[in-house]
Amino acid sequence: MPRGCFLVPALIVLLTILSAPALANQALTIDADSQLAFAESNFSQGEYYRAVSEYRRFLYFFPNDDRAPQAALRIGQSYYLGQDYEEAQKALESMAAQYPQSPLAAEASLLICQCSVKIQDYEEARTCLSDVVQNAGPGELAQKARYDAGWVYVLEGDFNAAAGVFKGMDRSVWDKYRIPALVAEIDKAGDLQYKSPGTAGVLAVVPGLGHVYTNRYQDAAIAFLLNAGLIIAAYESFDNDQEALGSVIGVVGFGFYAGNIYSAASSAHKYNRRQKAAFTKSLEQVKVRVSAGALPDGTGQGASLTIPF
Repeated sequence: MPRGCFLVPALIVLLTILSAPALANQALTIDADSQLAFAESNFSQGEYYRAVSEYRRFLYFFPNDDRAPQAALRIGQSYYLGQDYEEAQKALESMAAQYPQSPLAAEASLLICQCSVKIQDYEEARTCLSDVVQNAGPGELAQKARYDAGWVYVLEGDFNAAAGVFKGMDRSVWDKYRIPALVAEIDKAGDLQYKSPGTAGVLAVVPGLGHVYTNRYQDAAIAFLLNAGLIIAAYESFDNDQEALGSVIGVVGFGFYAGNIYSAASSAHKYNRRQKAAFTKSLEQVKVRVSAGALPDGTGQGASLTIPF
């Protein structure tokens, strides 16, 4: 084989060896602005868990940057929008503890309360929002907290308490939060028709009648036919001197009869919950979404955040 066939590969290997030190000396340098911009890009595109990693990278390499509190807040917001509310609470509590002097610590506190709402710990949410109001003093943040507290009462079905909270907000923000329209809608809660569990249970003495009362007609038919069938079967057994069989059917029938009464009362509770849920959903049309502005970075650029409360 000609020697020239080995020359080209050998030359390539030699050039690679010689250029390796030069390539090794090249380093990728990322400044704070670039790192934060990349994190914001992930956040704005809904890549919340990637955004968390990039915000953490920013805090690791640039812990003394003036925007560190904002990046820490974004971590909590990212977890929140990613629906990991427990991690969001941890991140936000850490942010508030690490940067207590930052104005953003108060925003973090408000979002901590909203995490409690999302996990349906309404008592904790109300306590949390009350603390935010007390610590925030007069201003927009306190009004946001009061507004959220009113909605917690709405979610609990305590419409009178909700209306009281909304009416207690500063008149200067009534138009912004559409308070007159919201209170007018809440007042319609008095027109809701509820079913009495006690009445449903009493009516269920006649199998199926309690379910008719709560508009559950299919369940009513099943309860009537099943109980009637067991009663007839027990009667026929005793009439034919089959006491043992009649006793067994009687015990089973009594269980179904008692279950019919319990089911009727339970269906009344379910009916009332559906009424409240439908009414609460109707209030969404006058609900104002709480929004946070763009992440300040000195240039006015950043991703906006709307909190789905």
